[in-house]
Amino acid sequence: LLKSHRGYGEARRMATQGTREFGDVRLAAAEKSIGTAMRLLTSLRYHMVNPSFLAKLSITRGQALLEAKRPADAESAFQFALSIQPSVRLRSGFDHPQAVSAFEAARLSMIRSASDVTGNAGSSIAALGSKTLNRIFYRWTGNAIYGRLTENQLEVVIDSPRGIQVERQTLTSNPVLDGEQLASRIHAALPFGRVSRDSRSSSDVLMNVGFAGFTHLKSPVGLVPNYGVNSTGAVVLAQGLSVEVDTQLSISGRDFHEHLREDIMSFQFRLGLGARGRIGRFSGSAHLGLQLDRLSEVVITTTAACKYFSPQDAVPRTLCDFQRDFDRIAASWSLGPALSLEGRFNLFDQVDLVARISAATYVFRTVEHDFAWPVGATAGLGYRFD
Repeated sequence: LLKSHRGYGEARRMATQGTREFGDVRLAAAEKSIGTAMRLLTSLRYHMVNPSFLAKLSITRGQALLEAKRPADAESAFQFALSIQPSVRLRSGFDHPQAVSAFEAARLSMIRSASDVTGNAGSSIAALGSKTLNRIFYRWTGNAIYGRLTENQLEVVIDSPRGIQVERQTLTSNPVLDGEQLASRIHAALPFGRVSRDSRSSSDVLMNVGFAGFTHLKSPVGLVPNYGVNSTGAVVLAQGLSVEVDTQLSISGRDFHEHLREDIMSFQFRLGLGARGRIGRFSGSAHLGLQLDRLSEVVITTTAACKYFSPQDAVPRTLCDFQRDFDRIAASWSLGPALSLEGRFNLFDQVDLVARISAATYVFRTVEHDFAWPVGATAGLGYRFD
């Protein structure tokens, strides 16, 4: 799954390029290429999957920085390598003596600063995760569990949208008991474990804004396009259940025969209950609820002359009677069941591209009219508040 991610191939390519540039003594280029590779790999949490590879890559970067006369940056690179792979070492007699000395100095500096490299490897990972890693991993896999066996302890890292949790168990002569004790501590943190009400993550809140259009499939003047703006808010509850509120303000265009003599202002309010699901960067939802619509006054005429003249014009009544040749429908409210479907594509971080379609029917009207079956679509942007 990791190798199929679009950033992984680029990271490995930059890592290979940087290593080659270091061998060619192109130090500035090597440091830049390897730095790019490390940023991409850490954003994918690759230091949890293959810490040895990333540690060695960081050492190579540190060697390039050291030869470029940047000892402080080189020390940071060496210490980063030790924080994710405490057992990594440079080889005396094979690596450059200056690099071996600088690496050992960096390791001793971590020890003197009361940072036990072996015991706090998981804490270093947790700190790295909270400070430098973005949310790509959460959007991509959701949950992951990593295990690592060191010389004297078993370490398990649980990575989920709630953050990183590290659990350790010192090894004794009874490995079965060690495993049971560790399992009892981490069970609640697993995706299928029991999570207390206080420790569960807060409900997601989604907000969308966009441009919208709709028409009434049934109307006294045929299909009339309506254009406007839409705003949607939703709260995602347990088990993917969500409550959605949708509002829309629109103004009509002209019908094909221009029987409609004044633009219609419409307001739509929809409240629904439904479910949401996610696959990778795509997510979708379906909601069923009630829709309340407000239509402004409707003015219609089928008399041709009335479409080209106004009451101020001296038009014979045989051509247009402005008192009788117009049908007027008072402003009205309509209520009925509604269905909405939504698709989302995660663009970056918590911003989504959103597309929606909706349909409703009326079962109650304050004024009788022939407008029915509103069907519409919306396109816009959404933001998810975790």
